[in-house]
Amino acid sequence: RDSFLCGGFNWLLDPPREDEELQVKVRHGPAMYGCRVQYLRRGQTARVALDGNDQGLAAGQYAVFYRGQQCVGSAVMLGGSDL
Repeated sequence: RDSFLCGGFNWLLDPPREDEELQVKVRHGPAMYGCRVQYLRRGQTARVALDGNDQGLAAGQYAVFYRGQQCVGSAVMLGGSDL
């Protein structure tokens, strides 16, 4: 999949703008994807569009967002963006 829904945000810094390019880490290991966040339901949930495909995305996993090397915050994956 190249996108997922998430919620339960824990922002450590200012939340990203919808047009901002970020990086996201979705599992242990060094791999990160470029991404963009589109807020839904008044910011309670969001659709995260990845710049690649990841077949291992699953509800309940955490997504950790970065601006360069700086951690911005995290969220819990809710499922695919088609839900």
